[in-house]
Amino acid sequence: MREKSSRREEIIAAAFALTGEFSAWTLAEAAERVGVSKPALYRHFKNKEDIEDAMERAFLESLIQAIDRAEGTPRVLRESLRAFFRDNPGFLEFFVSRVFSCGDFEERTYRYLLERSVGVAAFHRHAAGLDDAARDRLSAEVLKSAVSVILASVREPGIEPLQRELLEALEIGFPRLRVPGPERMAALDAAAALAPEEVARENRLFSAIAASVREHGFAGTTTERIAEKMGVSKSSLYFYYPTKETMFEELIRAEHETMLALWSSRIRLGESLAEQLYALMMVQTNYLLLRPDVMPVFNWIRFETVRGNHRPNPPERDEMPPLEGFLIRDLFDEDAEKSRERAFSLIKWASIMAISVVLNGVKNADRPERIRNNARLVYRSMLLGDKALNE
Repeated sequence: MREKSSRREEIIAAAFALTGEFSAWTLAEAAERVGVSKPALYRHFKNKEDIEDAMERAFLESLIQAIDRAEGTPRVLRESLRAFFRDNPGFLEFFVSRVFSCGDFEERTYRYLLERSVGVAAFHRHAAGLDDAARDRLSAEVLKSAVSVILASVREPGIEPLQRELLEALEIGFPRLRVPGPERMAALDAAAALAPEEVARENRLFSAIAASVREHGFAGTTTERIAEKMGVSKSSLYFYYPTKETMFEELIRAEHETMLALWSSRIRLGESLAEQLYALMMVQTNYLLLRPDVMPVFNWIRFETVRGNHRPNPPERDEMPPLEGFLIRDLFDEDAEKSRERAFSLIKWASIMAISVVLNGVKNADRPERIRNNARLVYRSMLLGDKALNE
């Protein structure tokens, strides 16, 4: 029995290792990594889905340990979770892919943690005792921290200083940036409003992918199914897009260009970098609320943006947005090249947070104004850090 249990653990460990190295893996690759034949895997698991279920349980049990040993401040918890993900790249890739491809994963995870984690149970009791306004602030803080810890956990050469800066900002915010007063925020809200015709253009490819994702999920979205939704042959799609990934990259590029056009005039109305970041987030929020038909694809776009964030020399498709027009000297006043790198990272962080707020709100069936208000709370939390909870 012990040998069987040990072999199961070896297979799960191999699957996590492969997950950390690649975006997908096969049973044959897992068997090779363990040093057994593919048929030998079936003595321990029915199929790949069975392995993934076991991976989820192993991941959640390890996550509980990381949470429950992090007693103290929110900073201690964030550091513990970052170490947990950075020390286990397979856990990070597994978690991110599950969040962005399995609609009920977050809810299922929270239920599991609530039943088994002392820390999560204590957090739940604390949240239940708050009034609505305080609970909304806490929810904004949790969303901001969760997404940001993922950003700070990605292992890529040269980005460690930026990730450390992000973790510091989660705690202390940006003392040099002032949250706009009510009148200015109202003016920026008005400027960030979008007319439906500004985003009404139809992208047949985008719509076809979104329809396939809604029906089959990301893993089940194939070139054949995309072509079927478009009413064209698979070969005609291959003429323009050699792979499914090429299609998705084209969609990201198109969405970035659209957002850049919508931002460019509005951010110039901001009288400070703080105001410009707010305008950016509200434009992003309003844009997504006007695109419910393609919302499923934005989870994938967010996934790719998260994975590509903080790159010192980002590829052209990641250059979203250019820094012209942003008053980056409000915050960054050292060497120009380093300042641009840090400002680029901050602006992408704001964009990712806006996307996350909308996707979370849509998942919870929130009304548009509540989603906008949550975006405002996340924005304040970004600027103020942990003290935003005590306002």
